[in-house]
Amino acid sequence: MPPEILGKNILVEKSKFFTSRMLGYFSFFLIPLWIQKTVNLNSFWQILFAVVYMGFMFSQWYLMGKEVDHRFKIFYRTNSSIDRVLYRSIIGLIFFVVYYNLLYLLPANIVKHFFWGTFALLGLFYSWPTRGKITEEGISFQFGEYRYLDSFEKTLLFLIVVMFVFSIPSVPPFESVEAYRLYFDPSEQIHKIYWGFVEMNYFPFKKTIKLNMLSHHVHFYVYGMGLFLTCFYSLLRYYYSRRISILGVFSIISSWSMGTYLNSTPIVAFISTFPILCCWAILWVTKSSTYRSGLFLGALTSFGVMLNQSMIIFTPLVVLLIVYFERKTKTKWYLRQLLKYASGGIILSLILVMTGNFELFNLRLSSLEAWWNNLINLIDQKAFYTLFFIGTMFMLFRMSKSVRQKIYNLKIEDNKVLQIFLIYMVSLGYGIFFEPMFIVGFSSMWILAFLSLLPVEWIFQSISRLRSRRNLIYVVYILVCLLDSHFEGRVKTFLKFIKY
Repeated sequence: MPPEILGKNILVEKSKFFTSRMLGYFSFFLIPLWIQKTVNLNSFWQILFAVVYMGFMFSQWYLMGKEVDHRFKIFYRTNSSIDRVLYRSIIGLIFFVVYYNLLYLLPANIVKHFFWGTFALLGLFYSWPTRGKITEEGISFQFGEYRYLDSFEKTLLFLIVVMFVFSIPSVPPFESVEAYRLYFDPSEQIHKIYWGFVEMNYFPFKKTIKLNMLSHHVHFYVYGMGLFLTCFYSLLRYYYSRRISILGVFSIISSWSMGTYLNSTPIVAFISTFPILCCWAILWVTKSSTYRSGLFLGALTSFGVMLNQSMIIFTPLVVLLIVYFERKTKTKWYLRQLLKYASGGIILSLILVMTGNFELFNLRLSSLEAWWNNLINLIDQKAFYTLFFIGTMFMLFRMSKSVRQKIYNLKIEDNKVLQIFLIYMVSLGYGIFFEPMFIVGFSSMWILAFLSLLPVEWIFQSISRLRSRRNLIYVVYILVCLLDSHFEGRVKTFLKFIKY
Protein backbone atom coordinates (compact mmCIF):
# COMPACT_ATOMS: atom_id res chain seq x y z
CA MET A 1 0.00 0.00 0.00
CA PRO A 2 1.46 3.41 -0.89
CA PRO A 3 2.48 5.43 2.18
CA GLU A 4 0.16 8.32 1.22
CA ILE A 5 -2.98 6.28 1.97
CA LEU A 6 -1.80 4.07 4.85
CA GLY A 7 -4.21 4.30 7.74
CA LYS A 8 -7.02 5.65 5.56
CA ASN A 9 -10.22 3.96 4.46
CA ILE A 10 -9.47 2.98 0.87
CA LEU A 11 -13.16 2.95 -0.09
CA VAL A 12 -13.57 6.53 1.13
CA GLU A 13 -10.47 7.62 -0.79
CA LYS A 14 -11.71 5.92 -3.95
CA SER A 15 -15.12 7.55 -3.61
CA LYS A 16 -13.57 11.00 -3.20
CA PHE A 17 -11.27 10.44 -6.14
CA PHE A 18 -14.02 9.19 -8.45
CA THR A 19 -16.45 11.97 -7.53
CA SER A 20 -13.94 14.81 -7.89
CA ARG A 21 -12.54 13.47 -11.15
CA MET A 22 -15.98 12.89 -12.68
CA LEU A 23 -17.28 16.33 -11.73
CA GLY A 24 -14.11 18.07 -12.88
CA TYR A 25 -13.82 16.16 -16.13
CA PHE A 26 -17.41 16.25 -17.34
CA SER A 27 -17.96 19.86 -16.33
CA PHE A 28 -15.74 20.77 -19.27
CA PHE A 29 -18.33 19.29 -21.60
CA LEU A 30 -20.70 22.06 -20.55
CA ILE A 31 -18.31 24.73 -21.87
CA PRO A 32 -18.80 24.19 -25.62
CA LEU A 33 -22.52 23.55 -25.12
CA TRP A 34 -22.98 26.73 -23.10
CA ILE A 35 -20.93 28.81 -25.53
CA GLN A 36 -23.35 27.95 -28.31
CA LYS A 37 -26.00 29.91 -26.39
CA THR A 38 -23.76 32.96 -25.90
CA VAL A 39 -22.98 33.88 -29.49
CA ASN A 40 -24.04 37.45 -28.73
CA LEU A 41 -21.17 37.90 -26.30
CA ASN A 42 -18.17 39.90 -27.52
CA SER A 43 -15.00 38.24 -28.71
CA PHE A 44 -13.26 38.54 -25.34
CA TRP A 45 -15.62 36.13 -23.58
CA GLN A 46 -15.72 33.77 -26.51
CA ILE A 47 -11.92 33.70 -26.60
CA LEU A 48 -11.83 33.12 -22.84
CA PHE A 49 -14.13 30.11 -23.01
CA ALA A 50 -12.28 28.79 -26.06
CA VAL A 51 -9.00 28.97 -24.10
CA VAL A 52 -10.57 27.05 -21.20
CA TYR A 53 -11.75 24.42 -23.65
CA MET A 54 -8.25 24.32 -25.17
CA GLY A 55 -6.80 23.76 -21.71
CA PHE A 56 -9.08 20.76 -21.33
CA MET A 57 -7.94 19.36 -24.67
CA PHE A 58 -4.30 19.92 -23.72
CA SER A 59 -4.86 17.88 -20.58
CA GLN A 60 -6.19 15.06 -22.76
CA TRP A 61 -2.99 15.07 -24.80
CA TYR A 62 -0.90 14.98 -21.64
CA LEU A 63 -2.92 12.17 -20.10
CA MET A 64 -2.72 10.17 -23.33
CA GLY A 65 1.06 10.63 -23.38
CA LYS A 66 1.18 9.51 -19.77
CA GLU A 67 -0.80 6.40 -20.68
CA VAL A 68 1.67 5.66 -23.47
CA ASP A 69 4.49 5.86 -20.91
CA HIS A 70 2.64 3.38 -18.71
CA ARG A 71 1.78 0.90 -21.47
CA PHE A 72 5.26 0.89 -23.04
CA LYS A 73 6.98 1.00 -19.64
CA ILE A 74 9.02 4.05 -20.58
CA PHE A 75 11.20 5.38 -17.76
CA TYR A 76 13.51 8.27 -18.55
CA ARG A 77 15.63 10.95 -16.96
CA THR A 78 14.66 14.59 -17.31
CA ASN A 79 16.47 17.85 -16.76
CA SER A 80 13.31 19.74 -15.75
CA SER A 81 9.75 18.70 -14.95
CA ILE A 82 8.62 20.80 -17.92
CA ASP A 83 10.46 18.33 -20.15
CA ARG A 84 7.97 15.68 -19.13
CA VAL A 85 5.01 17.92 -19.92
CA LEU A 86 6.37 18.72 -23.40
CA TYR A 87 7.19 15.11 -24.19
CA ARG A 88 3.84 13.68 -23.10
CA SER A 89 1.74 16.41 -24.70
CA ILE A 90 3.40 15.93 -28.10
CA ILE A 91 3.00 12.15 -27.94
CA GLY A 92 -0.67 12.60 -27.05
CA LEU A 93 -1.12 15.24 -29.76
CA ILE A 94 0.10 12.87 -32.49
CA PHE A 95 -2.24 10.15 -31.20
CA PHE A 96 -5.27 12.46 -31.44
CA VAL A 97 -4.22 13.74 -34.87
CA VAL A 98 -4.29 10.17 -36.20
CA TYR A 99 -7.49 9.28 -34.33
CA TYR A 100 -9.43 12.37 -35.43
CA ASN A 101 -8.52 11.79 -39.07
CA LEU A 102 -9.71 8.19 -38.78
CA LEU A 103 -13.08 9.56 -37.65
CA TYR A 104 -13.35 11.34 -40.98
CA LEU A 105 -13.60 7.94 -42.65
CA LEU A 106 -16.92 7.38 -40.88
CA PRO A 107 -20.29 8.63 -42.18
CA ALA A 108 -20.84 12.30 -41.28
CA ASN A 109 -24.04 11.61 -39.33
CA ILE A 110 -22.28 9.40 -36.74
CA VAL A 111 -19.01 11.32 -36.35
CA LYS A 112 -20.43 13.44 -33.52
CA HIS A 113 -21.45 10.33 -31.60
CA PHE A 114 -17.89 8.98 -31.77
CA PHE A 115 -16.47 12.38 -30.78
CA TRP A 116 -18.58 12.73 -27.63
CA GLY A 117 -18.43 9.01 -26.92
CA THR A 118 -14.63 9.05 -27.02
CA PHE A 119 -14.32 11.69 -24.34
CA ALA A 120 -17.06 10.12 -22.26
CA LEU A 121 -15.12 6.85 -22.22
CA LEU A 122 -11.86 8.66 -21.51
CA GLY A 123 -13.53 10.48 -18.63
CA LEU A 124 -14.67 7.18 -17.12
CA PHE A 125 -11.25 5.64 -17.68
CA TYR A 126 -9.28 8.49 -16.08
CA SER A 127 -11.77 8.75 -13.21
CA TRP A 128 -11.84 5.06 -12.34
CA PRO A 129 -10.35 4.91 -8.83
CA THR A 130 -7.45 2.46 -8.93
CA ARG A 131 -4.94 2.67 -6.11
CA GLY A 132 -2.22 3.77 -8.51
CA LYS A 133 -4.29 6.67 -9.81
CA ILE A 134 -5.07 7.90 -6.30
CA THR A 135 -1.40 8.31 -5.42
CA GLU A 136 -0.02 9.21 -8.86
CA GLU A 137 1.32 12.63 -9.76
CA GLY A 138 -1.11 14.89 -11.61
CA ILE A 139 -0.24 17.38 -14.31
CA SER A 140 -0.15 20.21 -11.75
CA PHE A 141 2.72 18.41 -9.98
CA GLN A 142 4.88 18.84 -13.09
CA PHE A 143 4.81 22.60 -12.54
CA GLY A 144 5.93 22.15 -8.94
CA GLU A 145 9.26 23.87 -9.52
CA TYR A 146 7.37 27.17 -9.77
CA ARG A 147 6.23 26.85 -6.17
CA TYR A 148 9.67 27.89 -4.98
CA LEU A 149 10.06 31.07 -6.99
CA ASP A 150 11.09 34.18 -5.10
CA SER A 151 9.17 37.44 -5.38
CA PHE A 152 11.21 38.72 -8.34
CA GLU A 153 10.72 35.51 -10.29
CA LYS A 154 6.99 35.41 -9.54
CA THR A 155 6.65 39.01 -10.72
CA LEU A 156 8.51 38.19 -13.93
CA LEU A 157 6.36 35.11 -14.53
CA PHE A 158 3.25 37.27 -14.07
CA LEU A 159 4.58 39.77 -16.62
CA ILE A 160 5.20 36.93 -19.08
CA VAL A 161 1.57 35.79 -18.77
CA VAL A 162 0.30 39.36 -19.22
CA MET A 163 2.50 39.88 -22.29
CA PHE A 164 1.36 36.57 -23.72
CA VAL A 165 -2.32 37.48 -23.35
CA PHE A 166 -1.98 40.92 -24.94
CA SER A 167 0.29 39.75 -27.75
CA ILE A 168 -2.36 37.75 -29.59
CA PRO A 169 -2.35 39.00 -33.20
CA SER A 170 -5.44 40.57 -34.72
CA VAL A 171 -7.32 38.85 -37.54
CA PRO A 172 -9.76 40.17 -40.15
CA PRO A 173 -13.43 39.18 -39.61
CA PHE A 174 -13.62 36.30 -42.08
CA GLU A 175 -16.96 34.78 -42.99
CA SER A 176 -15.70 31.18 -43.11
CA VAL A 177 -12.96 28.96 -41.76
CA GLU A 178 -11.75 28.27 -45.30
CA ALA A 179 -11.07 32.01 -45.79
CA TYR A 180 -9.13 32.06 -42.54
CA ARG A 181 -7.03 29.09 -43.68
CA LEU A 182 -6.12 30.91 -46.87
CA TYR A 183 -5.15 33.99 -44.85
CA PHE A 184 -3.15 32.02 -42.29
CA ASP A 185 -1.43 29.59 -44.65
CA PRO A 186 -1.47 31.04 -48.20
CA SER A 187 1.34 28.76 -49.42
CA GLU A 188 -0.33 25.64 -47.97
CA GLN A 189 2.62 24.58 -45.85
CA ILE A 190 0.48 22.90 -43.18
CA HIS A 191 -0.62 19.40 -44.15
CA LYS A 192 -4.32 18.74 -44.62
CA ILE A 193 -4.19 16.05 -41.93
CA TYR A 194 -3.41 18.73 -39.34
CA TRP A 195 -6.21 20.96 -40.60
CA GLY A 196 -8.50 17.96 -40.20
CA PHE A 197 -7.31 17.54 -36.63
CA VAL A 198 -7.98 21.21 -35.81
CA GLU A 199 -11.44 21.04 -37.36
CA MET A 200 -12.36 17.94 -35.34
CA ASN A 201 -10.77 19.33 -32.17
CA TYR A 202 -13.25 22.23 -32.30
CA PHE A 203 -16.14 20.15 -33.55
CA PRO A 204 -18.51 21.56 -30.85
CA PHE A 205 -18.03 25.07 -32.32
CA LYS A 206 -18.69 24.06 -35.91
CA LYS A 207 -22.21 25.52 -36.07
CA THR A 208 -21.07 29.03 -35.07
CA ILE A 209 -18.86 30.43 -37.83
CA LYS A 210 -17.35 33.31 -35.85
CA LEU A 211 -16.59 31.18 -32.81
CA ASN A 212 -15.15 28.42 -34.98
CA MET A 213 -12.84 30.87 -36.74
CA LEU A 214 -11.78 32.44 -33.43
CA SER A 215 -11.04 28.99 -32.04
CA HIS A 216 -8.77 28.24 -34.99
CA HIS A 217 -6.97 31.55 -34.57
CA VAL A 218 -6.50 31.19 -30.82
CA HIS A 219 -5.41 27.58 -31.31
CA PHE A 220 -2.49 28.48 -33.55
CA TYR A 221 -1.41 31.35 -31.31
CA VAL A 222 -1.74 29.65 -27.93
CA TYR A 223 -0.35 26.28 -28.96
CA GLY A 224 2.19 27.71 -31.41
CA MET A 225 3.57 30.54 -29.29
CA GLY A 226 2.98 28.63 -26.05
CA LEU A 227 4.93 25.64 -27.33
CA PHE A 228 7.71 27.91 -28.58
CA LEU A 229 8.16 29.69 -25.24
CA THR A 230 7.84 26.53 -23.16
CA CYS A 231 10.32 24.73 -25.38
CA PHE A 232 12.74 27.67 -25.17
CA TYR A 233 12.50 27.63 -21.36
CA SER A 234 13.22 23.89 -21.27
CA LEU A 235 16.17 24.39 -23.61
CA LEU A 236 17.57 27.15 -21.41
CA ARG A 237 17.32 24.93 -18.32
CA TYR A 238 20.04 22.70 -19.77
CA TYR A 239 22.43 25.66 -19.57
CA TYR A 240 21.15 28.25 -17.12
CA SER A 241 19.54 28.58 -13.72
CA ARG A 242 15.78 28.81 -13.40
CA ARG A 243 15.94 32.55 -12.74
CA ILE A 244 17.97 33.28 -15.87
CA SER A 245 15.79 30.94 -17.94
CA ILE A 246 12.65 32.87 -16.98
CA LEU A 247 14.42 36.10 -17.92
CA GLY A 248 15.24 34.59 -21.32
CA VAL A 249 11.59 33.81 -21.97
CA PHE A 250 10.64 37.34 -20.95
CA SER A 251 13.22 38.84 -23.32
CA ILE A 252 11.41 37.16 -26.23
CA ILE A 253 7.80 37.77 -25.22
CA SER A 254 8.58 41.44 -24.48
CA SER A 255 10.24 42.02 -27.85
CA TRP A 256 8.25 44.27 -30.17
CA SER A 257 9.62 42.25 -33.09
CA MET A 258 7.55 39.31 -31.87
CA GLY A 259 4.32 41.28 -32.23
CA THR A 260 5.41 42.53 -35.65
CA TYR A 261 6.04 39.02 -36.93
CA LEU A 262 2.76 37.71 -35.54
CA ASN A 263 0.66 40.45 -37.15
CA SER A 264 2.43 40.41 -40.52
CA THR A 265 2.95 36.63 -40.85
CA PRO A 266 0.74 34.78 -38.33
CA ILE A 267 1.99 31.35 -39.38
CA VAL A 268 5.49 32.23 -38.15
CA ALA A 269 4.50 31.45 -34.54
CA PHE A 270 3.62 27.91 -35.57
CA ILE A 271 6.25 26.95 -38.16
CA SER A 272 9.17 28.58 -36.30
CA THR A 273 8.44 26.38 -33.31
CA PHE A 274 9.83 23.27 -34.95
CA PRO A 275 13.56 24.24 -35.13
CA ILE A 276 13.77 25.02 -31.43
CA LEU A 277 11.62 21.96 -30.67
CA CYS A 278 14.21 19.83 -32.47
CA CYS A 279 17.06 21.51 -30.55
CA TRP A 280 15.37 20.69 -27.27
CA ALA A 281 14.45 17.17 -28.43
CA ILE A 282 18.09 16.32 -29.23
CA LEU A 283 19.16 17.37 -25.73
CA TRP A 284 16.21 15.52 -24.15
CA VAL A 285 16.76 12.26 -26.05
CA THR A 286 20.45 12.21 -25.12
CA LYS A 287 19.55 13.01 -21.51
CA SER A 288 16.73 10.46 -21.21
CA SER A 289 19.09 7.43 -21.30
CA THR A 290 16.45 5.11 -22.74
CA TYR A 291 16.12 3.85 -26.30
CA ARG A 292 12.33 4.01 -25.91
CA SER A 293 12.66 7.77 -26.32
CA GLY A 294 12.78 6.89 -30.01
CA LEU A 295 8.99 6.79 -29.78
CA PHE A 296 9.04 10.54 -29.16
CA LEU A 297 11.61 11.02 -31.91
CA GLY A 298 9.24 9.38 -34.41
CA ALA A 299 6.31 11.47 -33.17
CA LEU A 300 8.42 14.61 -33.55
CA THR A 301 9.27 13.65 -37.12
CA SER A 302 5.63 13.27 -38.10
CA PHE A 303 4.70 16.50 -36.28
CA GLY A 304 7.30 18.42 -38.27
CA VAL A 305 5.99 17.05 -41.58
CA MET A 306 2.48 18.12 -40.58
CA LEU A 307 3.72 21.69 -40.12
CA ASN A 308 5.82 21.80 -43.27
CA GLN A 309 6.42 18.83 -45.52
CA SER A 310 9.99 19.91 -46.29
CA MET A 311 10.80 18.82 -42.72
CA ILE A 312 11.13 15.30 -44.12
CA ILE A 313 14.62 16.47 -45.17
CA PHE A 314 15.45 18.15 -41.86
CA THR A 315 14.47 15.35 -39.47
CA PRO A 316 17.14 12.87 -40.73
CA LEU A 317 19.69 15.54 -39.82
CA VAL A 318 18.25 15.58 -36.31
CA VAL A 319 18.64 11.77 -36.08
CA LEU A 320 22.23 12.00 -37.32
CA LEU A 321 23.03 14.61 -34.67
CA ILE A 322 21.63 12.35 -31.95
CA VAL A 323 23.71 9.41 -33.22
CA TYR A 324 26.77 11.67 -33.32
CA PHE A 325 26.29 12.87 -29.74
CA GLU A 326 25.55 9.34 -28.45
CA ARG A 327 28.23 7.45 -30.38
CA LYS A 328 30.73 7.36 -27.48
CA THR A 329 28.32 6.62 -24.64
CA LYS A 330 25.81 4.23 -26.27
CA THR A 331 26.22 0.91 -28.05
CA LYS A 332 25.18 0.16 -31.62
CA TRP A 333 22.41 -2.05 -30.24
CA TYR A 334 21.04 0.92 -28.27
CA LEU A 335 21.02 3.14 -31.36
CA ARG A 336 19.30 0.44 -33.42
CA GLN A 337 16.59 0.12 -30.77
CA LEU A 338 16.20 3.90 -30.74
CA LEU A 339 15.57 3.91 -34.48
CA LYS A 340 13.26 0.90 -34.15
CA TYR A 341 10.98 2.80 -31.76
CA ALA A 342 11.12 5.84 -34.05
CA SER A 343 10.18 3.82 -37.14
CA GLY A 344 6.40 4.22 -36.61
CA GLY A 345 6.60 8.01 -36.74
CA ILE A 346 9.02 7.91 -39.67
CA ILE A 347 6.64 5.70 -41.67
CA LEU A 348 3.78 8.08 -40.87
CA SER A 349 5.94 10.98 -42.09
CA LEU A 350 6.57 9.26 -45.42
CA ILE A 351 2.83 8.65 -45.82
CA LEU A 352 2.15 12.33 -45.13
CA VAL A 353 4.69 13.40 -47.75
CA MET A 354 3.19 11.06 -50.36
CA THR A 355 -0.31 12.42 -49.69
CA GLY A 356 0.75 16.07 -49.62
CA ASN A 357 1.90 18.58 -52.23
CA PHE A 358 5.61 18.71 -51.36
CA GLU A 359 8.15 18.99 -54.19
CA LEU A 360 11.50 17.62 -53.07
CA PHE A 361 13.68 19.68 -55.40
CA ASN A 362 11.75 22.92 -55.04
CA LEU A 363 14.56 24.71 -53.16
CA ARG A 364 13.77 28.00 -51.45
CA LEU A 365 17.24 29.51 -51.34
CA SER A 366 18.14 32.26 -48.92
CA SER A 367 21.51 33.72 -47.90
CA LEU A 368 23.69 34.44 -44.91
CA GLU A 369 23.24 38.12 -45.66
CA ALA A 370 19.48 37.82 -45.10
CA TRP A 371 20.15 35.99 -41.83
CA TRP A 372 22.63 38.65 -40.67
CA ASN A 373 20.35 41.54 -41.63
CA ASN A 374 17.54 39.93 -39.68
CA LEU A 375 19.78 39.61 -36.60
CA ILE A 376 20.83 43.24 -36.79
CA ASN A 377 17.20 44.33 -37.16
CA LEU A 378 16.24 42.33 -34.07
CA ILE A 379 19.11 43.83 -32.07
CA ASP A 380 18.10 47.35 -33.13
CA GLN A 381 14.60 46.78 -31.79
CA LYS A 382 15.65 45.12 -28.51
CA ALA A 383 18.41 46.68 -26.38
CA PHE A 384 18.83 43.49 -24.34
CA TYR A 385 20.04 41.62 -27.44
CA THR A 386 23.19 43.77 -27.66
CA LEU A 387 24.63 41.24 -25.19
CA PHE A 388 24.56 38.79 -28.09
CA PHE A 389 28.07 39.81 -29.21
CA ILE A 390 29.52 39.26 -25.72
CA GLY A 391 27.68 35.95 -25.43
CA THR A 392 29.09 34.83 -28.79
CA MET A 393 32.63 35.51 -27.55
CA PHE A 394 31.87 33.55 -24.38
CA MET A 395 30.71 30.57 -26.43
CA LEU A 396 33.81 30.68 -28.63
CA PHE A 397 35.98 30.84 -25.51
CA ARG A 398 34.26 27.78 -24.07
CA MET A 399 35.00 25.82 -27.25
CA SER A 400 38.65 26.92 -27.26
CA LYS A 401 40.83 24.89 -24.87
CA SER A 402 43.50 27.58 -24.71
CA VAL A 403 41.23 30.26 -23.19
CA ARG A 404 38.59 28.08 -21.52
CA GLN A 405 40.06 28.50 -18.04
CA LYS A 406 39.97 32.30 -18.28
CA ILE A 407 36.22 32.26 -17.73
CA TYR A 408 36.35 29.62 -14.97
CA ASN A 409 33.32 31.06 -13.19
CA LEU A 410 31.01 30.09 -16.05
CA LYS A 411 29.87 26.64 -14.96
CA ILE A 412 28.40 25.24 -18.17
CA GLU A 413 29.30 21.82 -19.54
CA ASP A 414 31.58 22.07 -22.57
CA ASN A 415 29.81 19.27 -24.45
CA LYS A 416 26.50 21.12 -24.07
CA VAL A 417 28.05 24.24 -25.61
CA LEU A 418 29.30 22.18 -28.56
CA GLN A 419 25.89 20.56 -28.94
CA ILE A 420 23.94 23.81 -29.17
CA PHE A 421 26.51 25.19 -31.63
CA LEU A 422 26.27 22.20 -33.97
CA ILE A 423 22.48 22.04 -33.71
CA TYR A 424 22.09 25.68 -34.68
CA MET A 425 24.61 25.40 -37.54
CA VAL A 426 22.63 22.50 -39.01
CA SER A 427 19.39 24.47 -38.62
CA LEU A 428 20.99 27.53 -40.24
CA GLY A 429 22.27 25.51 -43.20
CA TYR A 430 18.87 23.93 -43.72
CA GLY A 431 17.24 27.35 -43.60
CA ILE A 432 19.53 28.70 -46.32
CA PHE A 433 18.78 25.88 -48.77
CA PHE A 434 15.25 24.74 -47.97
CA GLU A 435 13.22 26.85 -45.53
CA PRO A 436 14.01 30.58 -45.03
CA MET A 437 11.70 30.64 -42.00
CA PHE A 438 14.46 28.72 -40.17
CA ILE A 439 16.77 31.75 -40.28
CA VAL A 440 14.38 34.67 -39.77
CA GLY A 441 11.77 35.62 -37.22
CA PHE A 442 11.60 33.52 -34.08
CA SER A 443 14.27 31.15 -35.40
CA SER A 444 16.79 34.00 -35.07
CA MET A 445 15.22 35.50 -31.96
CA TRP A 446 15.77 32.47 -29.75
CA ILE A 447 19.48 32.18 -30.55
CA LEU A 448 19.88 35.91 -29.87
CA ALA A 449 18.20 35.54 -26.48
CA PHE A 450 20.18 32.37 -25.70
CA LEU A 451 23.58 33.96 -26.32
CA SER A 452 22.56 37.24 -24.65
CA LEU A 453 21.99 35.31 -21.42
CA LEU A 454 25.53 33.90 -21.28
CA PRO A 455 27.18 37.03 -19.81
CA VAL A 456 24.24 37.48 -17.42
CA GLU A 457 24.68 33.92 -16.16
CA TRP A 458 28.41 34.52 -15.76
CA ILE A 459 27.74 37.64 -13.66
CA PHE A 460 25.27 35.80 -11.44
CA GLN A 461 27.64 32.88 -10.92
CA SER A 462 30.50 35.25 -10.12
CA ILE A 463 28.54 37.04 -7.36
CA SER A 464 26.55 34.05 -6.14
CA ARG A 465 27.06 35.04 -2.49
CA LEU A 466 25.88 38.64 -2.96
CA ARG A 467 22.13 38.08 -3.10
CA SER A 468 21.12 41.77 -2.86
CA ARG A 469 23.34 42.75 -5.79
CA ARG A 470 22.03 39.86 -7.87
CA ASN A 471 18.46 40.99 -7.25
CA LEU A 472 19.35 44.57 -8.24
CA ILE A 473 20.96 43.41 -11.49
CA TYR A 474 17.98 41.16 -12.16
CA VAL A 475 15.56 44.08 -11.77
CA VAL A 476 17.67 46.22 -14.11
CA TYR A 477 17.49 43.60 -16.85
CA ILE A 478 13.73 43.25 -16.33
CA LEU A 479 13.32 47.00 -16.76
CA VAL A 480 15.53 47.01 -19.87
CA CYS A 481 13.30 44.34 -21.44
CA LEU A 482 10.10 46.03 -20.29
CA LEU A 483 10.87 49.57 -21.43
CA ASP A 484 11.22 48.66 -25.12
CA SER A 485 8.33 46.18 -25.19
CA HIS A 486 5.81 48.68 -26.69
CA PHE A 487 3.21 47.26 -24.35
CA GLU A 488 0.72 50.03 -25.14
CA GLY A 489 0.77 48.97 -28.80
CA ARG A 490 -0.06 45.40 -27.81
CA VAL A 491 -2.98 46.59 -25.70
CA LYS A 492 -4.38 48.62 -28.62
CA THR A 493 -4.11 45.62 -30.95
CA PHE A 494 -5.77 43.37 -28.38
CA LEU A 495 -8.68 45.77 -27.78
CA LYS A 496 -9.21 46.17 -31.49
CA PHE A 497 -9.25 42.41 -31.90
CA ILE A 498 -11.86 41.68 -29.22
CA LYS A 499 -14.22 44.45 -30.33
CA TYR A 500 -14.94 43.27 -33.86
